Amino acid sequence: MLTLHKFHNLGTPNIFFYLINEINKRGKGLGLSEAEIKQITYNKIIDERSIYDGCLPLAIEIGILTDIKGRFFVTNDFIKFLNKKEKLC
Repeated sequence: MLTLHKFHNLGTPNIFFYLINEINKRGKGLGLSEAEIKQITYNKIIDERSIYDGCLPLAIEIGILTDIKGRFFVTNDFIKFLNKKEKLC
């Protein structure tokens, strides 16, 4: 079970929408490593926040992302929601 209190930011709908779209777009078929995800979010301010340390673990815990050998992929159930943020929320 995920321990949520150790994270500074679990993410907002805008952060999740950005992150999931970037993983899907840039990691098409190959997924993205945690280092690659950190690189695309480095100094990225979304909803007045630049730290999203709990976003990946939470997304995995609730089934939005899957981790396969250190590569993160958007699960097929959520790909259909990537065209609109409201649908993803």
